[in-house]
Amino acid sequence: MRNPEAMEALTRALADVLRLPVKPEWLPSVAQQLAITLALADSLEAVEVGDETSAAPVYRL
Repeated sequence: MRNPEAMEALTRALADVLRLPVKPEWLPSVAQQLAITLALADSLEAVEVGDETSAAPVYRL
């Protein structure tokens, strides 16, 4: 898992840029969730997808 202090700093910066109110008492939990989300994204990026793979169809109503 990533450095908790760095994740809290990133969370604060992202909240400021996105103008999202994050209460100080929420900061550790929000930072932990961001770290988990980034870890999931890392694992998805590690999957090799060949050029022959096509996108799923899009169905519209």
